[in-house]
Amino acid sequence: LEDAEAVLGNETASGLASLVDSSLVRRRGTPEAPRFGLLETIREYALERLRAEGEEDEYRRLHALHFLEVAERAWDVIREGGGAEDAAYALLDVEQENLRSAGSWAAEAGELAVEMRLAVAQRWFWLVRGHLSEGRRAFDRAIAATGGEPALHAAALAGAATFSSRLGAVTEAKGQFEEALALYRELDDLDEISRCIAELGGVAVHERDLERAAELYTESISLFEQTGNRVRLAV
Repeated sequence: LEDAEAVLGNETASGLASLVDSSLVRRRGTPEAPRFGLLETIREYALERLRAEGEEDEYRRLHALHFLEVAERAWDVIREGGGAEDAAYALLDVEQENLRSAGSWAAEAGELAVEMRLAVAQRWFWLVRGHLSEGRRAFDRAIAATGGEPALHAAALAGAATFSSRLGAVTEAKGQFEEALALYRELDDLDEISRCIAELGGVAVHERDLERAAELYTESISLFEQTGNRVRLAV
């Protein structure tokens, strides 16, 4: 209900109650955490009505921006650690359909910044839950579209490299991390510089170049200490 109100406004509850009473919307979930859904035929009819009224794009945009906020709040919790991250991962599990719909809209609408922020916010979730191919596809799409914006292009490259390396494409990952690192050096983004250096240490381990790996890990440790990134320092 809170998500629906965030997208549709504060008068949503009465309209939703009427739809539930008419069996047009189904109530799911638990009494403590109710959720609502539509049968596919009713969903298709509702979309047809939205299109006929010329309102589909506007409501898909509102929906995407809301679930971007949901994903970024969860990412903040995950990044901070401290024991609350399990609940954040569970929330992202539950909202996968909404998040995928938001990502699809952003890609179709050319909203590159929204698409990238959604991908970045879900990066660790995709890694932890094993959605490696989904993560790689999302960042690969972004690489193709971000050539003119250094910060976004660097984030797309680093994200794609993360999933390339986990999927065994080590040579591709190395090139992507090195390209991202060069851009982050130009941008003077110390957090991302240190992350790319650490990830290149992992690539060196895969290449059996342990001396180079040790050099890169040692450099990244120093940088993580400077930035205060305790999670990355622990990794």
